[in-house]
Amino acid sequence: GSTSLTLKCAVRNKMTHQTIITVERIVMVNLGEDGNPSPHGKTKVEFVIDRLSNPS
Repeated sequence: GSTSLTLKCAVRNKMTHQTIITVERIVMVNLGEDGNPSPHGKTKVEFVIDRLSNPS
């Protein structure tokens, strides 16, 4: 949809790369001023590495 983003997260030890915790589903819903779901405006997948190498 246009009001929520669904993602998953894995936290790993930086030295050993051993998984510490995995969350399979995180749903974030954009809320408008009235507290109801509102479009978030995202149209494509973004990666942190792309944002860091191309600052706006």
